[in-house]
Amino acid sequence: MDPITGALLAGAAQFAATETAKAVIKDAYEGLKAKVKQWFVERKRPDGEMALTMIEQKPDTWKGPLAEALKESGAADNKELLQAAQALMTILEEAKQQGTYHAVQTGSGAIAQGQGAVAAGARGIAVGGNVQGGINMPGSKEGEDEHKP
Repeated sequence: MDPITGALLAGAAQFAATETAKAVIKDAYEGLKAKVKQWFVERKRPDGEMALTMIEQKPDTWKGPLAEALKESGAADNKELLQAAQALMTILEEAKQQGTYHAVQTGSGAIAQGQGAVAAGARGIAVGGNVQGGINMPGSKEGEDEHKP
């Protein structure tokens, strides 16, 4: 699959997968889509315009016609289109690497999510950094957990 079709499919999937796509992803996708549409208009390729319009609604049906229209029109040789496609793919990859966190917390306690996050539950203490030596907590004997029998 050529890089422009791949980027358009990935952008369409991301755009369709979330109601409120991140602004950066949406802007990059819409920018690439506008450049490709202009490319087809300038080359009088209504088949390409149709495939581009329909790719969001039925990607499996329209990816072939879109790829064909891009290939036949020489889009893969256009540096501006390739750069826009690569920029979108880079943004999507970075977003994917950031990951998604989902947690449910019940009772007394805390949840910390993400790199470097710290949480302390009920009557707890969160200690960060480089800690040396012992930690004495009120209500417990040194080195013992106050909840143990």
